[in-house]
Amino acid sequence: MTQVKEENPWVQLFQRLQIQRGNRGKSTNKVTLQDIKLKEYSFENLPLLKRLRKELLSKKPAVCIERAKYFTEYLRDMASAEESAEIRYANAAKYFLSRKAPLFFDDNLLAGTTTSKPFGAPVYPEWTGMTIWPELDTISTREKNPLILSKEEAKELNFDIYPYWMERNILEHTRKKYNNPECMGIFERIVFFIASKAGCISHTVPYYMTALDKGVEYIIKQAALEEIKLKNYENISKENKRKLEFYQAIQIAMKGVIAYAQNLGKKAAGLAEKEQDSFKKKNFQKMAEVCNQVPAKPARTFREAINSIWLIQVAIHAENINMAMSPGRLDQILNKYYKEDIDKGILTVKEAIELVGCFWLKLNGNTNLVPETQEILPSPLLSSFFEGPMESGKDLIFGGALYNSSGATHIGFADTVDSLNAIEKGVFLDKKCSFDELTKALEKNFAGYEKLHAYLFNKTPKYGTEDPVAKKNARNLIRFLYDFYQSHTNYRGGKYRPGYWTMTNHAGQGKLSGALPNGRKANQVFAGGITPVSQAAKDFSTCLKAVGELESVCIPGGEALNLKYPFVEGKEDIKIFGQAVEAYFRYGGLHIQFNIMSYEDLIDARDNPDKYPELIIRVSGYSAYFNDLNKAMKDEIITRTAYNIRSGKAIPFPKSKVGS
Repeated sequence: MTQVKEENPWVQLFQRLQIQRGNRGKSTNKVTLQDIKLKEYSFENLPLLKRLRKELLSKKPAVCIERAKYFTEYLRDMASAEESAEIRYANAAKYFLSRKAPLFFDDNLLAGTTTSKPFGAPVYPEWTGMTIWPELDTISTREKNPLILSKEEAKELNFDIYPYWMERNILEHTRKKYNNPECMGIFERIVFFIASKAGCISHTVPYYMTALDKGVEYIIKQAALEEIKLKNYENISKENKRKLEFYQAIQIAMKGVIAYAQNLGKKAAGLAEKEQDSFKKKNFQKMAEVCNQVPAKPARTFREAINSIWLIQVAIHAENINMAMSPGRLDQILNKYYKEDIDKGILTVKEAIELVGCFWLKLNGNTNLVPETQEILPSPLLSSFFEGPMESGKDLIFGGALYNSSGATHIGFADTVDSLNAIEKGVFLDKKCSFDELTKALEKNFAGYEKLHAYLFNKTPKYGTEDPVAKKNARNLIRFLYDFYQSHTNYRGGKYRPGYWTMTNHAGQGKLSGALPNGRKANQVFAGGITPVSQAAKDFSTCLKAVGELESVCIPGGEALNLKYPFVEGKEDIKIFGQAVEAYFRYGGLHIQFNIMSYEDLIDARDNPDKYPELIIRVSGYSAYFNDLNKAMKDEIITRTAYNIRSGKAIPFPKSKVGS
């Protein structure tokens, strides 16, 4: 039979999109770059970014107590018991931002820093920042994730800051309010493996456009007008009193944002007067000019717009820990300013790259010290940069946003599906054991049950294959969880959105879990995201189909499918790569990511870290330096199934390397 060679469907789709775009006529969103890959630009002709990146990578993370110090000072010594929570925290944010040190650590083109350290981990004692209290003497020298902490700052935390928060932090508040519920014990068991949240506003994107187009002073003016309206009522209801306090809180917090920008501008102007180096002098002068304009007033240029966004990000961190407080679609937000400046001839592509690069480096200038978190901690500052709160007169915490969903992501999805498969097949269909016998085998981690373990591990259906039992259980579990979440409403009035991406938590939590019916032994890492268990799905196209066909409507919180190719070489491989990705999305898939490395290369990188100082690995929804990951996470990435791009078949894991 003669095989007909078809044109790459990925190319066909791209051509259709181009035609549709052309049919819409001329657009102000037209790409202005001759080469969107920017191949002519590299660190070699962007020396500023090269130097800034090198300097940032050389910095060791340090604990920053600046925010904790000022918040504690205000709340402990100045706040009135008569103030509402909104007013109290707005004043604390203003007190901090207006006193925050205006620092310039390097030659970055953007003004503003999230911490008082070149690479800092800020303390948020009202959340779970107090979990490091027992480590104040050892945190700088501990083996894993050491953070520099001076003796003076450790003393201040120990005697001035932490005592105030002993019974005022969110964990103790929850424990007292709900009489130390069982869930607190579960949380405390896993808290050290969670790098995300205990229930806060996170994984969210502020709405920057009002601040960019009209300025923060406009937001203050609008809040003041709403306040005046409410004050005109003869009798203010309880609901309107809360709205009144919310609008007052917005004005207070926004004044703190402006104060910080003004302090940066004054400092930059002073440094410019003393500076002898022409580049530094000009940069300080420009930053002074920028900070005198934004974010108080509308952004007029690309540089002002991107610095305004950065200053808002800094301000947001006055209230909220940096857990996925995303800048969002910067291409959409900044396109207008970029296009106008390019057309005016006041911005070049290289200058735009430098500014965006400086922004990304700024985003990486801080790291998390602790997990994060719910009525005692309102967010008037963050509320100012969302759609809905100004119109409803409600803080985000109380459901004021236009969208109020909460998310929960699931760990061990593939292991759970395969365990259901093993129970159905082994206990009910093949009758290899009773359920009681299976339970005893799990309790003993299969010691003495080696034959049963071999059967469960090798002979039961696996998620990611065409096996009907596996496909049924995967679909049923996805639907069951979605329906369960949709039957509940969160405290802000929104629905829960289940997702299947796991960051690195599947490694840490796997280390806490016992054996499972699918043959996974105790304390082994779980499969990441929505990915099949390592080595379970032997055929690439079948794997993509099995995952892609899961009901996407039941996965509103997103998913991460993590796969691996040892190599992608030449145009034909790239074509196959593109076709496979498109096929996955045509099946209904939502997200897929690859590492292009072999088992052997990753094992060598694990065993010889000095050979791979800048190896970046796709983890699960984000990328990280391989050497920064713990051993459990490295091993999980190493054992992820690798597929031969040409045959589509799984490449067996090298047996001699198991456990090395």
